Amino acid sequence: MQNGCLDLTLGELADWVGGETSGDAGTHITGISGLESARSGDIVFVEQERLLPSAVASAASAIITTRNAPCDGKPALITDNPRHAFARIMQLLAAKPPASGGTHSTAQMGEDVRIGEGTSIGPLVVIGDNVTIGDHVAIGALTTIGDDTIIGDACCIHSQVSIKNKVRIGNHVILHTGSVIGSEGFGFYRENGRHEKMPQIGTVIIHDNVEIGANTTIDRGTIGPTIIGEGTKIDNLVQIAHNVRVGRHCIICAQTGLSGSTTIGDNVMLGGQSGVGDHISVGDNVVVGARGGVISDLPSQSYVSGYPAGPHREKMKVEAAIRRTPHLVKTVRELRRQVDELSTELALLKKA
Repeated sequence: MQNGCLDLTLGELADWVGGETSGDAGTHITGISGLESARSGDIVFVEQERLLPSAVASAASAIITTRNAPCDGKPALITDNPRHAFARIMQLLAAKPPASGGTHSTAQMGEDVRIGEGTSIGPLVVIGDNVTIGDHVAIGALTTIGDDTIIGDACCIHSQVSIKNKVRIGNHVILHTGSVIGSEGFGFYRENGRHEKMPQIGTVIIHDNVEIGANTTIDRGTIGPTIIGEGTKIDNLVQIAHNVRVGRHCIICAQTGLSGSTTIGDNVMLGGQSGVGDHISVGDNVVVGARGGVISDLPSQSYVSGYPAGPHREKMKVEAAIRRTPHLVKTVRELRRQVDELSTELALLKKA
């Protein structure tokens, strides 16, 4: 990544991330980049000591690294957690819809809409009746917000987001392009050989500091709410069904699916393309590997993978055994051939 939008000294960046400086704190930083494309004015991030010589030899003006890393005179931002410092600096460059305040002339407002201070509403946004939007919210073009919805402060809602009726969104929430919050859940029952629709009249509650990726869908509950806990981060193309409850500070990777009425604990990590069946309970601090299929409850602290999902180490042993199968089959065939040859020789000896 290359970006020339910074205009700060190394000392000012150190203050921003809570770090210290080594070398000239007045070094002027105008961008952030990777080692392979660094140029004068850039600051680069080095987490592994083996990469330090390349960073020192690069054209970069400064390095983000740890206290004990030898920088050979190159100005450095010293921190106990270089990755966190790098992310904090990246926040200065992160693109967001403008939140300078004001409503575009093409936006359509329903009745009794309350909008906070400094909130920006982009072109062709449609807002329903009895909607409350907090302070310093940015709403991108072509977004729709349904009736009776409440959105907290400092949220970033990108373009073409669809927020349905009666949704509750907390503070500092980020909704990426194409996400759908509060779509009708997939509820049907069987009657006289036909699938009859079960109306979905619940809602969705999204707590503070949640981020939801592009084209992710979160269905409203059948009667009660679908809940996303504080600090949870959800990747692109995730499906969360009706009445799911996701805990705090979870990570849900792309193309994951959570079936209806599933409960996910706190600090759970779900790998890409994983799936959790309906009415299943997943405990706290659980890790589900990529493409893992969870079909029964998981206790806290579990690390599972595969389908059906089971203890990761056992699954790896099974996988290793499967990979050895062709060799074992070949060995068994060779042993059978040798036994047949010995049996033939033994029969000839008996005849003699």
